[in-house]
Amino acid sequence: MSLLATAIVSRIEAKEFLQVPDDSRLDRLDQVIGAATNYVEGKVEFPVKSRTYTDVLLDGSGSSEIWISAAPITKVTKVEFLRTDVPEAWDEQLAATYPVLILTPGRHRIAYRTNSFPYGLRTVRATYNAGYADADGTAGASILPMPELFKEACLQACQTLWTHFDRTKDGIASLSISGPNGSTTTYLDQALPKLTIDALKGYRVPVYA
Repeated sequence: MSLLATAIVSRIEAKEFLQVPDDSRLDRLDQVIGAATNYVEGKVEFPVKSRTYTDVLLDGSGSSEIWISAAPITKVTKVEFLRTDVPEAWDEQLAATYPVLILTPGRHRIAYRTNSFPYGLRTVRATYNAGYADADGTAGASILPMPELFKEACLQACQTLWTHFDRTKDGIASLSISGPNGSTTTYLDQALPKLTIDALKGYRVPVYA
């Protein structure tokens, strides 16, 4: 098993924080980092690390703004509208004519300065980048550094998962890690203090009907 590029912390960061002396347990370390990343992302309710979303179908708002569940949006490369005269055909919108704006605060919506999105289910298709970069700005197209809270929370979760890797907690809300032979180990869902969890929830993207 290799560490995913979308992990919130690196092996080096996790090894130093957990004081892992050598590379003999890298598979276990990668599982712990992956599970801790999933845990933190579950609290903020969106993928944290910068990535590209291609041809995402969105519901048209009928207004000049449209909300996107990913955050923070850092770049929009293409927007298309579903044609009403030709089945399953799309018209790409020209950025020079209808410039796409990324709106703040929150950076989870885009807008047209001189146009509006069509109204209806799955009438808009967009390609964009969203998420945070590492401190060195190397992750995807993002120019927004990863909040220290996310890294600290992920490392704290790694600590709990690393400590309890071989233990099972029954009858309690939990998260799981798959073992090398397909087995599953379940862990107490108290990997982070309540104050940290509440702080993470502050980053959640609002959902608008």
